[in-house]
Amino acid sequence: MFLAELVKRAELIKAGIISTQQCRTADHARLSLEEHIDTYVEHLQAKTVKGKRVSIAHRINVQRQLETLITDCKFRKLMDITRDAMEKWMNCSEQDGMGSRTRNTYRATVIAFCNWCLETDRITANPLSRLCAADEHSDRRKTRRALTEGELNRLFAATTLRPLAEYGRKSLPLSSEERKGHKSWYKESLVFEMLEEIANRGREALKDNPELIADLEWLGYERSLIYKVLALTGR
Repeated sequence: MFLAELVKRAELIKAGIISTQQCRTADHARLSLEEHIDTYVEHLQAKTVKGKRVSIAHRINVQRQLETLITDCKFRKLMDITRDAMEKWMNCSEQDGMGSRTRNTYRATVIAFCNWCLETDRITANPLSRLCAADEHSDRRKTRRALTEGELNRLFAATTLRPLAEYGRKSLPLSSEERKGHKSWYKESLVFEMLEEIANRGREALKDNPELIADLEWLGYERSLIYKVLALTGR
């Protein structure tokens, strides 16, 4: 910014014609949306919610959704974000097969971004404050249906193996960004395709305690039996 422009701006502020907040908003208006998004993601990295830091997975997802929106809607500056443009995007996304819940996550992400822009004097009002949410109740894909035979068999198998599998889960290191306090590891996820292998790992880890193995196998069988009764009786 040239010296003459700074002097002129200072005179306007002193005269009460514009405020310092309006000056900050004008400065931010010059930046590209990508720059604002990068700063917002940095803000999320430092933010805590109920004492917990925002996860790296959430930050990555937020950045991905915002970048998708600015590409699809051809947003370049903050002033390009409008309710009309977002409503058009939500309607087109619905026609392309995107579910109501997914569209609402994009809506929530961009509204939260605009709220942050408002709090940091990047804009003077949230242009999406009245952007309506998609109706999740009318989404046909949310119609309830009975489980297929294959899905039931997977449920019964997973229920049977789960107690033993808990003892076979590997401890994996957390990234430096995800570490909280002294905790530097987490347990691997239980996915169906790996469940039998993980359960066998648990059985191996407990080989010196056959009574516990028997108890866990019985617990899994008992739980699976309960699900089978519920499936057969329709309760």
